Amino acid sequence: MPSADQSYITGAPLARERLVTALNGIIQSTPSSREEDLIFEGYQPLAAQQDSVRRFRRKDRLHHSHFDEIVGITVADGRFNALARTLFNTESCSWQSHLRLVLGARYIDGSIVTALASRTDPNDDFQWLGVKRMKFKLSNDVSRAREAIFYEFCGTTKDREGQRVFFIVRESVDPTLGETTGVRLQLQEQCVFTECFDGRIEIAHFYHADPGGHTPAFLFKKHALRHLAFAPRVLHIAAKLEAPLDQATSAAVPVEGIKLLDEKDEIAMKHLRPSVRDSAATDVSTLRDSGESEADRASATLADDMRRMQQSIREQRNLVQMMQMRLTIQSMANAMKGDKEILDYGPSE
Repeated sequence: MPSADQSYITGAPLARERLVTALNGIIQSTPSSREEDLIFEGYQPLAAQQDSVRRFRRKDRLHHSHFDEIVGITVADGRFNALARTLFNTESCSWQSHLRLVLGARYIDGSIVTALASRTDPNDDFQWLGVKRMKFKLSNDVSRAREAIFYEFCGTTKDREGQRVFFIVRESVDPTLGETTGVRLQLQEQCVFTECFDGRIEIAHFYHADPGGHTPAFLFKKHALRHLAFAPRVLHIAAKLEAPLDQATSAAVPVEGIKLLDEKDEIAMKHLRPSVRDSAATDVSTLRDSGESEADRASATLADDMRRMQQSIREQRNLVQMMQMRLTIQSMANAMKGDKEILDYGPSE
């Protein structure tokens, strides 16, 4: 009988195909038409809450479940690169620290089960495929702890309007795989972080889960809707993590409508900061020297961001040149074809 890790590897190609299909369906919509597209697809807007997240729900259509599909939309100020570094957790230590910050007192455990694919060039965009595990408490006190084991595919791309997108798509593994230390929760989750043209960040968070056990739907619905507060919380975490790197040059940009971290979160964040930089696969090894000043760290981060920007500009310039060459060749081919038709079908003597 194959081991769990071998089963994960065997099922990875199909899992990645499903995750990419789900992602492609989401990025066909853009921030300019996101809410209209959701309503067209049957989502109903819910009453506004105080956490700046606009929530939508509809009856499940894809998973044959009596638990609703929900979506949260958040638009706020933020830095795209800082957000990507915060969310790109490919080591157990950084993943655990991230869960502590996001889940707070509901966090129990987490780990990277296996890494299946990743970028090897540190100057490339973030990209990773693997299996993660997390164990946590639901938002109510009457339910047992839940455990989720899922494929995660994350990386960067661009939407159809050319805006940068950092994505995280997740799908639970077969419930028979892996050792279960609690009630297994099966989830389908997609998070799309779009850097809008006006500089703001739009987060579209799609979530559907079956909690297993005997939790009634109305009780789990409350937990699921609270889970959508992930977006403003992670924006604030990214801003706090980036603040020490920015203070040498300018004040950190405040994020509006976001609750401040409590003391436990601040302690966990101190442990997270080096792990996030390590797991982001960026060339920041010189930043780990404890003797460096904050100004040196800010300069190194700025240089890294500029290198990425220059690389993106070069790629766009090459793409434009290729398109121009293609149009020129096509125009010449059409002209030659027209001349040939005139010679072949012109009047004969």
